[in-house]
Amino acid sequence: MPAFAACGNRLPRLDETQQTLLRRAVKDFQGRTPPIAETTACTLLEEECNAAEVAAPKITTFRRALRAEDPVLRALKTGGMRAYQATAARSDPRLRSGAASGFLHTVHIDSSKRDVRASPELKRLIDQRRALKDDTGRGYDSFYIAVDESSDSVVGHAFVVGPSRIEGVALLMREIVHRHGALPRAIVDDRGPDNQSRWLKQFALSRGITLLDTMSGGSRSNSQAENRIGQVNARVCQRLPGSTLPDKAGRSVDGKFKSLMTARLEFLQLCGLIEAFLYEDLPHIPNAQGETPQQRKEAAVERLGMLGIPCLFDDALLFATSPRWTGGFVANEKRGIRLGNHDFTSLEVRTALRINTPLELRLDAADPSVLHVIINGQRLRAFHGKVQQRAALSASERLWLRLVEPAIQAANRDQKTQVERKLSQRMERARAAADAHTHLHPSATRMPVKFRPSKIRQRHAGQSCGMTPLRRCVDGPARASAFC
Repeated sequence: MPAFAACGNRLPRLDETQQTLLRRAVKDFQGRTPPIAETTACTLLEEECNAAEVAAPKITTFRRALRAEDPVLRALKTGGMRAYQATAARSDPRLRSGAASGFLHTVHIDSSKRDVRASPELKRLIDQRRALKDDTGRGYDSFYIAVDESSDSVVGHAFVVGPSRIEGVALLMREIVHRHGALPRAIVDDRGPDNQSRWLKQFALSRGITLLDTMSGGSRSNSQAENRIGQVNARVCQRLPGSTLPDKAGRSVDGKFKSLMTARLEFLQLCGLIEAFLYEDLPHIPNAQGETPQQRKEAAVERLGMLGIPCLFDDALLFATSPRWTGGFVANEKRGIRLGNHDFTSLEVRTALRINTPLELRLDAADPSVLHVIINGQRLRAFHGKVQQRAALSASERLWLRLVEPAIQAANRDQKTQVERKLSQRMERARAAADAHTHLHPSATRMPVKFRPSKIRQRHAGQSCGMTPLRRCVDGPARASAFC
């Protein structure tokens, strides 16, 4: 059947009043928050037309008017800038910026939840901390990844217990320097709070790094890092015990198959499996042209060399990649520096604290036993009392302690609060019971003492004890009883 609306008919079938009401209904439909269904909007249009005593347009006419409008405008009005960026069409390839040609010149970074949960012991610990809970009220872990733009190879990674935060970005910068001896000249990231932090901006400014922010809702702008994260979750995390894939199915999957019931692997075991996949398997997966990331990396280095910013893995880098301590502290020469429930000290720090005070404190991002301090312009390090005990641990184990320490402290505070609450309630019941039985107090049942001044005087008068004779008690019984 032909479309009669497009074959010769130029006069509209709707009068001016109907067109006005139709445009108003379309505008109202695009701007409704929360959005409404098309049938609901058509019903409202019909009510307005009946009030104006005109025939209401059919739903096909209403849908045709909607298709004539820009869908991006509706996404902007109903979902904000994030929905607008996700709905926007792809740009013209002729107007896009070209990819980097040298290795480590431009790096894409991103973070995501890990689609596998660790052992129940870790979850029991993390679940007690509200800051580490997701929408379902259960703890989860995150990981960061850095991908080189020229070769599409992974140049660094970092693991974080709980949501994404500044420590993850700092550990990622350390990992890049540790593996390649250089920092990227440009970093492409999204607009997450950890990537928009003041620390990252200051670090990039001091190291000469350019930060390029992509759209929050346009994952294709940071597709290289997004694709690698998807491969890690699909090929590693979702194939292990404790996978969160059954959780996403909702009530269609039995509870015994959910991640909290099937989690068996420890945190460090999961980190080792993901790390092996990133640096042993991914470099040898070919793309559509048959080139592997390892081959593209070698070709880029042979052609242009390493284009990153040379950087040494020294104390200056460790200090720069440690987030600043913003909480309270106590510092003196005798005990060193106290942060919360932990004391940090060293010979150099105690000597400097004799006449000066700390200007800046930074707790190391990977080792919970090290505290970086600036005193009188000098960069010093203070150590925890368990530094020798933790020195026997591996770097991954020390990182694990550093990441899980906030959860341990929060769990300890909650447990101490519960114990103190029970103790206070028990003491309050004891005091209430004592007030209710005042008639049983010993002072209430003791017979009152009656003094007899005459007999006291007679008894003392008849005694010869070598002391001064007792004079007449003119002050009454109280004076007399003092000599008894």
